[in-house]
Amino acid sequence: MKIRLVVVKGPHLGEQFLFAHHEHFLVGRAPVAHFRLGDKDPYVSRLHFVIEANPPACRLLDLNSSNGTLLNGTLTKTADLKDGDLLQAGETTFRLSLVLEPHETIEDTVVGLHPPRRPDLGPGSRQDTAEVDNSFELIPEEAASVGWSPPGYRLLSRIGEGAMGTVYRARRLADAAEVAVKIVKQAYATSPADRQRFLREIEVMRQVNHRHIVTLLEGGCSDEELFLVMELVEGDNLEQWTSQRKEKSAEPLPIATAVKLILPILDALHAAHTSGFVHRDVKPANIFLKREGRAIRPVLGDFGLARAYQETQLSGLTLTGELRGTLRYMAPEQITDARRAQPASDQYSAAATLYWLLAGRHTHDFEAAVPRALCQVLLEDPVPLAGRREGIPPGIVTAVHRALAKKTEERFPSIAEFRRALLASLRRLSRS
Repeated sequence: MKIRLVVVKGPHLGEQFLFAHHEHFLVGRAPVAHFRLGDKDPYVSRLHFVIEANPPACRLLDLNSSNGTLLNGTLTKTADLKDGDLLQAGETTFRLSLVLEPHETIEDTVVGLHPPRRPDLGPGSRQDTAEVDNSFELIPEEAASVGWSPPGYRLLSRIGEGAMGTVYRARRLADAAEVAVKIVKQAYATSPADRQRFLREIEVMRQVNHRHIVTLLEGGCSDEELFLVMELVEGDNLEQWTSQRKEKSAEPLPIATAVKLILPILDALHAAHTSGFVHRDVKPANIFLKREGRAIRPVLGDFGLARAYQETQLSGLTLTGELRGTLRYMAPEQITDARRAQPASDQYSAAATLYWLLAGRHTHDFEAAVPRALCQVLLEDPVPLAGRREGIPPGIVTAVHRALAKKTEERFPSIAEFRRALLASLRRLSRS
């Protein structure tokens, strides 16, 4: 199944675009737009609107355009689209339609919801009951689905929840070892083929092995529920750790500490890149501080999960009106061409994370609404790091801004080169 967008009115009459996978389509006058209207339609903004396609689902998001986007004649900020909808930007009108394959029927275009199951936390659970109920709301016909748990494991307590699923501390029944189990969030009712494709991607990612990467032990599917089993990391993620630190002290994180936290993550990413793997979602919430006695070891979690998740219909539609964590660390090319993210994208995200550690603020003064934040990432340069905090060595400032370059070819040739530049500046700092 594909989604077709055809220009039915305006200077580009007859042009059409097909979407077969999960992707974004930007319309505007800026060079980064997929469909550039240029001077032929002066009423279109630099970035006018974006369409997120994940057939058969499709969503429109107006990017705070000057003249607005019309959906079937009505000014619209965001909406889920359907077959036959008409979109207008300036003097250009598009018609959206669904294109079925020979073996598909109209019933296949109906997007079904995947009812989440309430996990069975078993005897001795430390989970707060109300919290479980809020996280796993059952629709009436699925009320009999309570008590589900991954085969071979007993869930003990809820650790946390993210965009891609909920993580639990669990006990492996075979040997009583404690592990982390992530129950993957499925936005829509997915096909067996989608679930198998996801598990194949996960099996490939099990090849990633590094002391600064959380070990992925296995992936599985039971009763149409997907789950991942990972090494249990005892410790907070970087986002939690810095938040707790701020509550205790107003002093900024020492510059050397910030750099030392990111260096092992860069080392892990370089090893993965050398083997052909890209993380795609490097951010503070995915960096964990593993406690080892009195020491901590930074480790990178969710390796490759973003690709496996977004390559299928599991993720559903992710663009909303609310700014979420990933976007603040996302490289521009991941917005325009997410399916072909490269090692340079991880370099950008790691640099954005280091910027945040050093400055206590993000690369841009992000506004709360996603449309504006998307435009900031795509069109605006980061706020100069030296202006965020005094005393950061020029070598570190230069390295971070190079890794944050809009164009991938202007970043370091590899993440190893970025690491070497930071390490050299750190050594000079320690001698001063």
